[in-house]
Amino acid sequence: MTPQLTQRQASLAMMVASSALLALMLAYTLFRSDFPLPADLLKLSTVSVTGLTVLYWRRLEFIRPVFIVASTLFIGVALPPEMVVRPIAQAVLFPPIIALVLGGIRSIIGSTIMVWVILLLRVDVQGMLAPDGILVNALCVTGLVVGRLIMDTARRSAEQQPPKSASVRSATGPSRSSSPTTLLATPSTNRAIFSESGRPGRHCKR
Repeated sequence: MTPQLTQRQASLAMMVASSALLALMLAYTLFRSDFPLPADLLKLSTVSVTGLTVLYWRRLEFIRPVFIVASTLFIGVALPPEMVVRPIAQAVLFPPIIALVLGGIRSIIGSTIMVWVILLLRVDVQGMLAPDGILVNALCVTGLVVGRLIMDTARRSAEQQPPKSASVRSATGPSRSSSPTTLLATPSTNRAIFSESGRPGRHCKR
């Protein structure tokens, strides 16, 4: 059986996973010095994301778009240039994935455009960034948008469909109410009615 998650539960799970990931990266910098992200930036990001997660857990719904913008700015600013020039920089998919769960189609497209504009301002357009990185990222984001469309369509169709119990009652109700009336029209009752009237009784004796 597929587990059913509400929008709030899915958003909270994504925020908790983001906080845990940043905490693991920060813990890695305590033992190793070869991590590409600076430790000070990881400390600030871990505290900020954890604070946003706690605020959303306290039912502040405006934290969702704030979290999308914060994750987009984090990837655009914190991603080192040597990671961007690789054929596929998987980290640039993090903002649209968060937007898939926390927002909608506009959030997915907007966060993708924002993070690539920031990276293009920081890194030279030459090399592998323009031909491969943007195209691969565009393909992945297209899949996210299509997946979100399927989710929204399934949700709307489920909301518009009436409950099965109500439809079953409406279909079976009239037949049950009319069954006692049809059972009264039997041959024995008809003979009794005609015999009491007189004329049908004489015809039957002849």
